[in-house]
Amino acid sequence: MEKILKTQPSKDKALVVGDIEVFEHGSFNSGEGEEDGWHFRTSLNVIDMLDFNDEASSFVIYAGTWELFEDVGYAGKSITRGPGRYGDIQAEGIANDSLSSFRQIA
Repeated sequence: MEKILKTQPSKDKALVVGDIEVFEHGSFNSGEGEEDGWHFRTSLNVIDMLDFNDEASSFVIYAGTWELFEDVGYAGKSITRGPGRYGDIQAEGIANDSLSSFRQIA
């Protein structure tokens, strides 16, 4: 099954191109071998994860500072993180399987 994201480019032309990878499972596991496992890497803001909504459990930020939200449309509880490996989204302050949107802020 093909999954879909709703993305939008950053309006701030001065931003360094960001780079984030989001994984379905904790510890950067995309569920390899599972029929429905997934992960994706992007430099675009994601206003609505659509088919991925409320499923993410870990993420890696390669570049930029990102704000991650529990609700679509950059709403609800949020956290801000810079480059690093975040193997447990719940330990970062967002409930497991509740990430819905994210955007680069610096």
